[in-house]
Amino acid sequence: MIKGTRTKVQMEAMGFWEEYEGEYPSRQSSQGVHTINISGDVDLETPGGEASISPRVGLSIKRLECPHIMAAGFLQNKYDLSLDETGALTFQRVQFVMGLPLLKRAIQEQAENTKNCVSRSLAIGEVLSMADMATGVKRGIIYWLFGGAVRNLGSPGHVTKWLQPLQGQKYTGMFAVTERGHGSVVRGIQTQATFDLSAQEFVIDTPCENAEKMFVGNAMHGNYAAVFAQLIINGRSQGPHCCIVPVRDENGSLYPGVTAVDMMYKEGLRGVDNGILIFHEVRIPRENLLDKFGSVAPDGRSPSPIKNKSARFNGMLAALTPSRLAVTFQAMGATKEACLTGASLCFVFPVSWYDCDAVNTHTPY
Repeated sequence: MIKGTRTKVQMEAMGFWEEYEGEYPSRQSSQGVHTINISGDVDLETPGGEASISPRVGLSIKRLECPHIMAAGFLQNKYDLSLDETGALTFQRVQFVMGLPLLKRAIQEQAENTKNCVSRSLAIGEVLSMADMATGVKRGIIYWLFGGAVRNLGSPGHVTKWLQPLQGQKYTGMFAVTERGHGSVVRGIQTQATFDLSAQEFVIDTPCENAEKMFVGNAMHGNYAAVFAQLIINGRSQGPHCCIVPVRDENGSLYPGVTAVDMMYKEGLRGVDNGILIFHEVRIPRENLLDKFGSVAPDGRSPSPIKNKSARFNGMLAALTPSRLAVTFQAMGATKEACLTGASLCFVFPVSWYDCDAVNTHTPY
């Protein structure tokens, strides 16, 4: 059932926790035997290694050495890479994990809004962050932030058009809210989406330096961005709305009018390519407006199921709450991994509270 990577071990086990109840007998697979007991531990064995996972305690790797998988260079830890190489490696890892059946099913459940799809996706993000934080974060940007914006702010037509190819890894997305002059205070953003009635298009524009989109994850690889902008109709702002804006084509070339600037080194997450996005009169079809809370008709009218602007704005932000929760789950995963590593090292390198060469010179804490 496992194929030799730590991520794969956790993915398969987590899937069983949610799908099964009670105790299930061992079943033979091509890779070995797995035993499922939801009330206790999940034990997995392969000819090359073994691991045990408790749904309430965490992960304990006993031995995991599968040469046919470890030979794949992108799964091994590397510490001598340049910034560009680290970003490329993380992107390759994201592509790999999103090809796993469990994660593909999670995206499908997100598109269909099935029961427990949010809790399952949050758990997946936590586990991925334990395996590799940069991979977990970048996957969250593409599928939780961009995909979540489409799912929660768009119509059923948007879900069909954008989420299905995203699930098939036909393109990748990013999420652009934060601006240089307003941080994440969405109500005050200055990026504009002006409706051109004659062309039936929106013109996305960065009117000043303070309106530049900052800290955009996947900025140096992504094809489309979910961009929050002030919706301008007949010279009047209708408040912040979200649009799908093309950034790169399938060959990686920037779309006309789009500028992407790499923000380079950060304290951590070197594999996540945060950047700055600037738009100069970028035209998008009217249909690219995510219109669950407010649409624009061909004649320029802006009907909305929520008439009050403030209530409409609050509804849009509330719909994005699960995406923000994912950040806390990723932090929990990193904390668990740190605790596990620290506890393991205590057994490998026992520490005495006393200095054996100078007894009584140190006081135990």
